[in-house]
Amino acid sequence: MKNVKTQELVAGMVTANAIRTKSGQVVVGSKTALTPQLINHLKFYRIDEVQILSEFDSIENALNMTQPEILSYGDRIRSTIEYKHFKQTFSENVQFLSTQFNDVILKSDESRGHELLEQTTALFDALDDRVNIFEMLHCLRKTDVSTYTHSLNVAILCRLMGRWMHFSKEDVDTLTLCGL
Repeated sequence: MKNVKTQELVAGMVTANAIRTKSGQVVVGSKTALTPQLINHLKFYRIDEVQILSEFDSIENALNMTQPEILSYGDRIRSTIEYKHFKQTFSENVQFLSTQFNDVILKSDESRGHELLEQTTALFDALDDRVNIFEMLHCLRKTDVSTYTHSLNVAILCRLMGRWMHFSKEDVDTLTLCGL
């Protein structure tokens, strides 16, 4: 077993132990042959160094080696229950937004701001981890790129930025509506 810097990893090397992120998430299992995609995941998670089996150990353990199921990061997110719920709620919000915009245009009804804000806020608050919002929105890009989807994405990101900047609730609500 030897320690190898992530930048020096080569496809085919075999991990000695499971490789985890700083938060404890397993990125690559133990006794797994590295692929270019897995090496990129290690770099993405800023893992500086991993333990690799020596060539002798690799030959001995080759029969026990597991081939990784190669799923992209986006595919892993899209397979979670949290994402499926977010996607469903997001789709409902996009449909609601489309209806509201049409009402404003066709019926000259401009009093829908409160309803739009409630829908967007509920979607935003459904996720505890704010970084997760970026992941969810990124994974939705393959689903729908309509104007309404774009508007809702901008509203969610405006709300997130307003919170990061410690704006008042009223200012965050205003930013959210501006995003819509």
